[in-house]
Amino acid sequence: MKSFKEIYPIASFILRQGDHASIGRWIRDGSVDFGFTNTDAVSDLDGKILCKDEMMAVLPQEHPHAQKEWVSLHDLVKEPFILLDEGGYSVPMTAFQKLGLSPQIAYEVYDDYTILAMVRQGLGVSLMYKAVLTGLHHNLALRPVTERPKRTAALVWKDGNIISQAAKKISSFIIDKWMLSKA
Repeated sequence: MKSFKEIYPIASFILRQGDHASIGRWIRDGSVDFGFTNTDAVSDLDGKILCKDEMMAVLPQEHPHAQKEWVSLHDLVKEPFILLDEGGYSVPMTAFQKLGLSPQIAYEVYDDYTILAMVRQGLGVSLMYKAVLTGLHHNLALRPVTERPKRTAALVWKDGNIISQAAKKISSFIIDKWMLSKA
């Protein structure tokens, strides 16, 4: 937003934060022009894939699984699990269900920082996105997951033919900036 506002100083934004289902609903009903979400949760919307973000096991440092190089979903299913509330579509739950597993959900939490604090306190283990965990792993053990659950993050919109000129310009700017940062 900062880079965009440097070029277009009169531009203004209204940001809304929500889960995958809410973001998809807001786009469909026209209350927002576009959003960042998981393509698996909103397959009926147009958009541009930005990245694939793998989940990591988040464990207390002293946890027995923290000594392993990799952790499996079979390992995590036996532990009190702190589930990231992603709304109607959950990457962790989908990964468990594909294997016929049911984790012992002790807590369902919407906020990433709360999950990290709860894991640090030894209240359970979790799965979180690698991009979110950058720089936040103090006093935690992060381990890759054998089954490699991931989300496909994208900038999505309802219909490229009816999106406003301003929204089209902003979304194109975001996509171009993202692609340049990954080059």
